[in-house]
Amino acid sequence: MTLQLEFTPEILDELNYERYRHLLPLVQRRMEALWLKSHGLPHGQIAQLNEELRSKLRSITPRSSPWAETKQASEHQPMRKK
Repeated sequence: MTLQLEFTPEILDELNYERYRHLLPLVQRRMEALWLKSHGLPHGQIAQLNEELRSKLRSITPRSSPWAETKQASEHQPMRKK
C-alpha cells in the first residue's frame, strides 16, 4: 500500500519557509525532501538530491560548537505567524 500525501497551499508555504530558514540542518533536509515530494519527484531521486546537498553543505560550511547550535535551536521559533 502506498501512502498518499496531500500538500495544501498552507503546508507548501511552510515547507518552503522552513527548508531554508530552520536552524537545524536535519530539519532543513527533511523539509526539502517533502518539498521535492510535493512536486512529484520519485523517492530515489529525492534521496540522491538530498545526499548531494548534504555533501555540498558539509564542504562549504564551517563547523561550530555544539553549544552554539543548541542555543540557536532553543531560540528558534519554527512556525511563522501569518
